[in-house]
Amino acid sequence: MQLDVKEGNESSNLQLVPFVESHSADKSMKQVPKAVEKVLVGAIRREMALEDFCAKQTSEIKHLNRLVQQCKHEREYNAIIGQTREDKIMRLESLMDGVLPTEEFIEEEFAYLMHERKVC
Repeated sequence: MQLDVKEGNESSNLQLVPFVESHSADKSMKQVPKAVEKVLVGAIRREMALEDFCAKQTSEIKHLNRLVQQCKHEREYNAIIGQTREDKIMRLESLMDGVLPTEEFIEEEFAYLMHERKVC
């Protein structure tokens, strides 16, 4: 129990008055933290959902970056293979026209096949 002190107007008489705590004030104090708790729980759930979404997006971005790199390598590989085929066609045409001797054609073909093997 708490006591309040009241002063009189003219005299210095002090009077002790008992202070009674209200149950309604206590009840509203308990309700406020519960309401705050509900708001915080909702905010934490939204934050966790957002973190999960961000983690999924990060994973998807990494996957897409790997696919981009794979496409770049395939494009480079296809360019090398295309150039190798064009060179082979030119050597075959030279062989057919009699410009390139058979021995030299076989040596060049072997060198290109070894190069192609290293690339693949």
